[in-house]
Amino acid sequence: MVQNGELTFIDLSNGGSGHPIFDLMSMYLTYRVTPMDPEKRHSSIMLKDFTDDEIAKIWDLFIRSYLETEDEDLIAKVTGQIDGLACARVLLAVPFIPGLLSEQEIQYYKQRALEFYDAGLEKICFYYALGSMKTAMTEIDAHLRTRLRVIIWKQWKVPKKRQWGLQKLGISKDEARRTAYWGDRYQLVALKSCLSRAVSKEVLARAGLVCCLDYYNERHALKLC
Repeated sequence: MVQNGELTFIDLSNGGSGHPIFDLMSMYLTYRVTPMDPEKRHSSIMLKDFTDDEIAKIWDLFIRSYLETEDEDLIAKVTGQIDGLACARVLLAVPFIPGLLSEQEIQYYKQRALEFYDAGLEKICFYYALGSMKTAMTEIDAHLRTRLRVIIWKQWKVPKKRQWGLQKLGISKDEARRTAYWGDRYQLVALKSCLSRAVSKEVLARAGLVCCLDYYNERHALKLC
């Protein structure tokens, strides 16, 4: 909308809540990530009539106006955090949209997301430190682990491999065999079978998955001390 002759951006994304980086991420996905692939760009109604330079200029003007600064270091820092979060969001869509990205693109987005995790996640978590997110983080953490168990079950594919995987993770032979033949009812297996004990929080932690709730509780406690 326009106020006092100025274009005002409102509700840039239905995913934006709390920290403004989530709203900025949605615009970044449109103006900076999508243009990396010319075919995807030209299929977008918003971008089909713009050149690469014009698209880059739109984003540059917007982010400078939004931050109300010409400080190049600050702009680069914020853009780096937005880029990392945007790449993470793209990766989350891959399992649901087969063929969305090539293997090379997946590796690129994965690397950028990991760099963002190392450099930017802690700062965003501190933004919420004085608030209460325990319930939300508990739900998110449980959902992430369930999704990972579903993915692992899909990767094992056949009963023989599933039995082998369960036994390797400490499940008895008889119970592993029974569970292996539950078939492809993924949510049921992930939530109700011994898979939740086999692929436990501790097992996932050893594999490198940081527990969202534990990380939040740790940072929350530090901030309140």
